[in-house]
Amino acid sequence: MAKKKKPKVDLKTFTVKKCPYCYSHLTVNANRCDRCGKRVGPVESSGWAKKTVDWKAYITAAAAVTLFLVYFWWAFMR
Repeated sequence: MAKKKKPKVDLKTFTVKKCPYCYSHLTVNANRCDRCGKRVGPVESSGWAKKTVDWKAYITAAAAVTLFLVYFWWAFMR
């Protein structure tokens, strides 16, 4: 199956974008929401800003789960 490509959005057609977290209006060039302070990505074809991925949080959670599993093995399985 061929992967569908999203239509390319011309930024000149939008003057504002909406924050996907608090629904406030932002300028098209904004990287962070003024109201909630969360990072936002570029504008989508619907006028909403894309949600950014917080890789630091995912890596921290994976490290915490790994440490817990190692401790569980050390405390109960050996």
